[in-house]
Amino acid sequence: MRSTTAGNRSGDDTQGFTLVELLTVLLIIALGSGIAGFALSQRQSMVSLENFAKDTAQLLSQAQQDSLVTGTSRTILFDLQQRTIDYSNMGNTLLIPAGFDVSILVGQELITVTGRIPVIFFSEGGSTGMEITMRHAGQSSIKLQTSWLTGLTTVLKE
Repeated sequence: MRSTTAGNRSGDDTQGFTLVELLTVLLIIALGSGIAGFALSQRQSMVSLENFAKDTAQLLSQAQQDSLVTGTSRTILFDLQQRTIDYSNMGNTLLIPAGFDVSILVGQELITVTGRIPVIFFSEGGSTGMEITMRHAGQSSIKLQTSWLTGLTTVLKE
């Protein structure tokens, strides 16, 4: 029977990991966490784009509902130079976040001299209609479409 004491080892029975093995494991962990962090940051920016699109769609829907309830037209102004979306009847203003590209497709007659683009919701349910495309850092885009006939806004992910 062979006995060993804590500080006294005999033979070639070494225990533990070598420095190279420890560094290899640390490298694998660092690479894995770096890849996971990158994937999470990409997901977070996409979630932010989705949240902004939902907030914009909610503002458009609120204006449409207000026009139906009150029997008067309601207007939302898109100002791409100031990077704002303004629904002044309710005092709601959305700021377009930095890094977001927003383009709006409306009839030419709606664009004002100052570059502000109104979307008007009429009391009988219709609207001037429009299509907004939102992008963030070259990712897939999200479109909002407001029907001229019904005034309803739909969110489309590309």
